[in-house]
Amino acid sequence: MFSHEYAIAGVRAALAQRGFDWPEKGVKDKDSVTARLLAFDALRNLTGLSPTAIARAVNSTASNAKAMGARCERCYRTMEDRAEWVQLVRACIQQEIERCAT
Repeated sequence: MFSHEYAIAGVRAALAQRGFDWPEKGVKDKDSVTARLLAFDALRNLTGLSPTAIARAVNSTASNAKAMGARCERCYRTMEDRAEWVQLVRACIQQEIERCAT
């Protein structure tokens, strides 16, 4: 488990590598929804934050947390894609930790 500060910075970097911007509050275009779901899934897997806290962190509402959790798995083609995404985020978090340690 990673600290949420490092995890959010790592997710931002991983999203940028995949060509996504951090989801802005109230924006509901296809790219923002996908980015929000990817960020939610990564943060759920790599931090100890509650689903409600994660939903707020990705600029969604607390009432969407349960639905976002259920929708996460549908934004991947295969489970290997999901594992690859989590690994990318984990690597970005490690880079962020190393950057801050120097």
